[in-house]
Amino acid sequence: MTDDEGAMTIRLVDLCRERNFRIAGDLAVPEAAAESLLGLSRGTLRKRYSLGILNIPYRREGVRRWYRLADLARVLLER
Repeated sequence: MTDDEGAMTIRLVDLCRERNFRIAGDLAVPEAAAESLLGLSRGTLRKRYSLGILNIPYRREGVRRWYRLADLARVLLER
Protein backbone atom coordinates (compact mmCIF):
# COMPACT_ATOMS: atom_id res chain seq x y z
CA MET A 1 0.00 0.00 0.00
CA THR A 2 1.38 3.39 -0.99
CA ASP A 3 1.31 6.45 1.26
CA ASP A 4 -1.48 7.93 -0.89
CA GLU A 5 -3.54 4.73 -0.58
CA GLY A 6 -3.00 4.70 3.18
CA ALA A 7 -4.09 8.32 3.51
CA MET A 8 -7.15 7.72 1.31
CA THR A 9 -8.06 4.62 3.35
CA ILE A 10 -7.94 6.69 6.55
CA ARG A 11 -10.19 9.30 4.92
CA LEU A 12 -12.63 6.56 3.91
CA VAL A 13 -12.69 5.18 7.48
CA ASP A 14 -13.50 8.66 8.78
CA LEU A 15 -16.22 9.11 6.16
CA CYS A 16 -17.74 5.72 7.07
CA ARG A 17 -17.88 6.76 10.71
CA GLU A 18 -19.52 10.07 9.82
CA ARG A 19 -22.14 8.26 7.75
CA ASN A 20 -22.60 5.45 10.30
CA PHE A 21 -21.54 2.75 7.80
CA ARG A 22 -20.65 -0.59 9.32
CA ILE A 23 -16.92 -1.39 9.12
CA ALA A 24 -15.74 -4.98 9.59
CA GLY A 25 -12.52 -5.91 11.39
CA ASP A 26 -10.67 -6.23 8.07
CA LEU A 27 -11.77 -2.66 7.19
CA ALA A 28 -14.38 -3.90 4.74
CA VAL A 29 -17.77 -2.30 4.17
CA PRO A 30 -21.04 -3.67 2.77
CA GLU A 31 -21.79 -3.22 -0.91
CA ALA A 32 -24.23 -0.33 -0.42
CA ALA A 33 -21.63 1.60 1.59
CA ALA A 34 -18.95 0.90 -1.04
CA GLU A 35 -21.24 2.22 -3.77
CA SER A 36 -21.95 5.34 -1.75
CA LEU A 37 -18.24 5.98 -1.11
CA LEU A 38 -17.52 5.60 -4.83
CA GLY A 39 -20.45 7.83 -5.79
CA LEU A 40 -22.29 5.03 -7.58
CA SER A 41 -25.98 4.12 -7.65
CA ARG A 42 -27.32 1.00 -5.94
CA GLY A 43 -26.57 -2.15 -7.91
CA THR A 44 -23.85 -0.52 -10.01
CA LEU A 45 -20.91 -2.44 -8.49
CA ARG A 46 -22.45 -5.84 -9.26
CA LYS A 47 -23.44 -4.74 -12.74
CA ARG A 48 -19.99 -3.36 -13.58
CA TYR A 49 -18.32 -6.42 -12.06
CA SER A 50 -20.44 -8.77 -14.19
CA LEU A 51 -19.58 -6.72 -17.30
CA GLY A 52 -15.87 -6.82 -16.43
CA ILE A 53 -15.69 -3.02 -16.22
CA LEU A 54 -14.83 -2.60 -12.55
CA ASN A 55 -13.13 -5.58 -10.90
CA ILE A 56 -12.75 -4.64 -7.25
CA PRO A 57 -11.99 -7.68 -5.07
CA TYR A 58 -14.69 -8.57 -2.55
CA ARG A 59 -15.53 -11.25 -0.03
CA ARG A 60 -18.88 -12.88 0.46
CA GLU A 61 -20.94 -13.47 3.56
CA GLY A 62 -23.89 -15.43 2.29
CA VAL A 63 -25.33 -13.29 -0.51
CA ARG A 64 -23.70 -10.09 0.80
CA ARG A 65 -20.54 -8.64 -0.71
CA TRP A 66 -17.98 -6.77 1.38
CA TYR A 67 -15.34 -4.47 -0.10
CA ARG A 68 -12.08 -3.54 1.62
CA LEU A 69 -11.56 0.19 2.06
CA ALA A 70 -7.97 -0.15 0.79
CA ASP A 71 -9.29 -1.52 -2.52
CA LEU A 72 -11.84 1.30 -2.76
CA ALA A 73 -9.08 3.83 -2.02
CA ARG A 74 -7.03 2.40 -4.89
CA VAL A 75 -9.97 2.79 -7.28
CA LEU A 76 -10.59 6.38 -6.16
CA LEU A 77 -6.93 7.30 -6.65
CA GLU A 78 -6.93 5.81 -10.17
CA ARG A 79 -9.74 8.13 -11.26
